[in-house]
Amino acid sequence: MSRLILIVSMVLSSVSALDAQPPEQAELQTLLDRLTSEDFGARERASDRFVALGAPARDFLTKMRKTLGLEARLRVDAILARLGTETTRKTGKVTATLVSIELVEVPLAEAAARIGATVGAKIRYGNQPRVVKPGGQQPAQKPQPPPGGAVPISFKVQRVPFFEALDRFCKLANCTYHTDYASGDIILNPSGQKGAGPVVYAGPLRIAATSLSVTRQTRFVGASTSNANLQVRIDIEPGAPIIGFLSPISGAQAKDDKGNVISFRAWQGQRYLQNVSRNRQLYQSLAMDPPAVDAKKLVEISIPIEMVTPAEMIGAELTSLQPAAPDAPGESPLHLRVDSLTTQNDHQILTLSFEAPPAQGPGDLRAVPQHEEIEIWDVKGQRVEVLPNPSQRVINGRCIRTLRLPDVPLGRVRVRSMVRFRILRQIVRFKDLPLP
Repeated sequence: MSRLILIVSMVLSSVSALDAQPPEQAELQTLLDRLTSEDFGARERASDRFVALGAPARDFLTKMRKTLGLEARLRVDAILARLGTETTRKTGKVTATLVSIELVEVPLAEAAARIGATVGAKIRYGNQPRVVKPGGQQPAQKPQPPPGGAVPISFKVQRVPFFEALDRFCKLANCTYHTDYASGDIILNPSGQKGAGPVVYAGPLRIAATSLSVTRQTRFVGASTSNANLQVRIDIEPGAPIIGFLSPISGAQAKDDKGNVISFRAWQGQRYLQNVSRNRQLYQSLAMDPPAVDAKKLVEISIPIEMVTPAEMIGAELTSLQPAAPDAPGESPLHLRVDSLTTQNDHQILTLSFEAPPAQGPGDLRAVPQHEEIEIWDVKGQRVEVLPNPSQRVINGRCIRTLRLPDVPLGRVRVRSMVRFRILRQIVRFKDLPLP
């Protein structure tokens, strides 16, 4: 009996040993051949198998990556991202920031700035003139603060979404706001306008109905024509992980107050991503059939907003910002390197390059969304702000980013690139909108 138990134990040990054996080199090479084939299904199955194999696959792909062409390297990078690295980050939920602030007799311009600071945004009162040095020689004059910014104001909110708090503040201060494309700042401007009109707050979004037009044309020869258009403005909370919206909007619904269903024009074919990485404000137009002639308003308006957000990002970090050789491999997994660092007048120009794997995600889009985050610190560990309008290019498969920075000693730089995205759908509902 003991001999039988021993034999069974040996057999089980042998089976366990076989299960624990690493994949054969031949299997890994076969999977790599399939990964570089023209068969999409074979590439997908090979990718999933590599991920299932774990550490052996990661070691093999890291070793073989240098021998592959550009397209194959990008596929390998996407698999390495799925396998996970120390620089992999998965993004969380997309929610609104709740603002709690109490201001008592604070100058209006300062109050606006303090409200923006609650979400890490810059809010300034009034358009300030740009500082220009004539000929680059004479010192620039200090811009004067806009009129009205010194007027004291008191304001208090408790756990209110950022845009709702900003609208309350603007109603109190009799101003409106927009986003400055060049700087990304929120600009408040004096206005005699009362209220913000029809507005819906949805997570980190503020959706305002800005106009509703109906055009009817009677032709004495030929068929008469008519059309209608609803325009909405979408503001995105600063810092919200939203890189864009699918455009045109599809699937909107409404009725008129006579009970007639309003048909919105359906979009056929691929949609595109309307990027909001620089300007956190955009306008969308929705074409629809005109309501009845005697209708007074639209009711039960529902507008689906589809936003694209990063689901997973990978990154690389450099602790030395000395320019590398043109053929240097760079820091994995993005193969990040510094191409040049020069000084010009009162700022410096930093050029980085890296290889961004194509992002994977749902939807049939005209182009694959691309998104990266670049963070820079000085030698003291303080964040360095990138000056507006960085240059973006792609040369031989490498993403080239040229950044203008303050003239301070730089310590390190980190770049994260999106490898997987998701599409979130938010239904925005307006109770009613008056017709012209």
